[in-house]
Amino acid sequence: MAILGGLLLLFAWGLTWLAARAVLAQVGERRLGVVSGFAVALLYTLPNLLGPWLLDLRLAVLGMAMVSALTVWALWRRGGPESPASVAFATPTKVGLVVLVALVTWASFGGYFWDEWNCHDPLVAVMARGLFPPEHPLFPGEPFRYHYGFDLLAAQVRASSGLPLGAAIDVVNVALFVVLLWVGRDVGEVLGGGPGAQLGPFVIPLGTGFLEVLLFGDSGWMSLKESPFPASYGQAVPPPMLSNFFQHPQGVGMPVSLSVLLLFADRWQPNRLRRWVGAALLGMLALGQIVYFGLLGLALGAVSVERAVRGRRWRELPIDLGLLLLALGLAKWSGGFFAPGPQLPSMMIYGQGLWSDPWPHVVGRLGVYFGLALVAVPAAIYWAFRRPAPLRTAALVAGLVGLVVPLSMTYRDSWDIVKFFSAFGFFANVLTIELLAALKSRRALLVLCTTLTLSTGVVWLLRMSVFDGRLGVPAMHFPPPALIGQRAAEALQPHLGPKDRVYSRRVELGLAGGLLTPGFDHQRMGQGFILDRPAHERLYAAAEQARRTLEPGALATLGVRVLAMWPEDLAQLTPNAKAALQDPKRFLPLTQVSAPDGRVEFYWIVGAPPAGR
Repeated sequence: MAILGGLLLLFAWGLTWLAARAVLAQVGERRLGVVSGFAVALLYTLPNLLGPWLLDLRLAVLGMAMVSALTVWALWRRGGPESPASVAFATPTKVGLVVLVALVTWASFGGYFWDEWNCHDPLVAVMARGLFPPEHPLFPGEPFRYHYGFDLLAAQVRASSGLPLGAAIDVVNVALFVVLLWVGRDVGEVLGGGPGAQLGPFVIPLGTGFLEVLLFGDSGWMSLKESPFPASYGQAVPPPMLSNFFQHPQGVGMPVSLSVLLLFADRWQPNRLRRWVGAALLGMLALGQIVYFGLLGLALGAVSVERAVRGRRWRELPIDLGLLLLALGLAKWSGGFFAPGPQLPSMMIYGQGLWSDPWPHVVGRLGVYFGLALVAVPAAIYWAFRRPAPLRTAALVAGLVGLVVPLSMTYRDSWDIVKFFSAFGFFANVLTIELLAALKSRRALLVLCTTLTLSTGVVWLLRMSVFDGRLGVPAMHFPPPALIGQRAAEALQPHLGPKDRVYSRRVELGLAGGLLTPGFDHQRMGQGFILDRPAHERLYAAAEQARRTLEPGALATLGVRVLAMWPEDLAQLTPNAKAALQDPKRFLPLTQVSAPDGRVEFYWIVGAPPAGR
């Protein structure tokens, strides 16, 4: 059944890709990279809209397939404007791309990076179980406000094929990287012609300041014993661009953002229908990556103003701005960060940037972290006056805003303001393609600059793949999803609905199984999450009260239907609580699940159903 489910998912995704191609053909867009970026957004948007109605992700995928099939049937035979063919890759480029994808695949399946364990694993798990809008399993009771487009893609793989959480995430990660390379070629061609098309797939994901590699302090023999830079340069470091891709919302946001640019801003006078489609894709981007959505919204507004000024097309300006407002409306309708919830105190600290260094050091840090991409910004400003291009304008505005934000403000409880630096690096890499392509007549200089631009990204990728845990290089320390949590979810699936809650003092059932386990301390497990904190403090207090006594009032406050107890949890219970477990009026035995090592078992005890049920 798992193989059949996986094949049906591939069929549904293929139908959605064909629907994206049919839609874009109506606006003269046939570049397969752009089509694939548009399809990615559809693949997480349609199930997100259908999920709350169907309460089963597999049914939502089926609904997506039906919508896609109807779209293909309605549009496939209709003609549209023609678009030029893409430049073919040279053989060395093809070989380099194959090696690059192989190393990314190696790194994806070989390690567990960044915040998968406390955010992406649980979100994938709860959506695979059919909970829409998703709630964080450790803090249930409200929609979890996050850009979970990537997680919804991985949840489809998990629910349809039965693959373990880690493998489902890795499959999607590799697929998105291929899409990024594909659409990166299309962006490079617009900015740099044939040379840009060859450079784009490498520069966009790998481009980083070549000196940043000297700051890698956790790479064993690959790192320097002494840094040549001030100590502050190694603090609050924007990760290399490829590292950002592995932080999954950016992994989905990057290819979709490039597709938005190519639909809305690759020419001075796109037809109105093309701008409609581009604005719709911008709205869908918000569920994939909120920072890229905000920066591109501002950037496309600037492009609309520039179009009106240069072409004296003033009547089109309010239409373009109206389309961008519609994109904002679509983003709010989709949920994610725009989901309703309690009003929290402002997270922002204005007038204080992420770094407190003097300005000479700030400039030095930017040079170390971004290298040639930093030089590409003034070059793009110069070219904006000499040979204006709307795509360059959009990337330039988005990048500059992404740079200014973390230099002038920061968050109170999180260093995630660094994501704006990451967005600056991404859009600056887009501009770097044009700068490198301009050196095509100076082959030696082009090779040197390209090598320096890609060097840190290549070292990072080798660190995370070939050398990870080998030859004296430390392995990444994040653990895989706990197998016991996934086994528990599978064992309880027939007994629990997606919204039913479980009492457990272990995080594994929630983080790896997607079971709603209220009562955890948000100050320890979810400090940076957007939560109704007073409500979860009450749940935490109730869980602590139930830990030893199984107090009925505390369990009622938690709203749990099932108790999950390790033997050591049972040992901590009071005599009265142990006696209560034998009382069929309060608890009934349900099942038990063995841990992978066979030494410890979970005991599952369900509360007796109320009278009349």
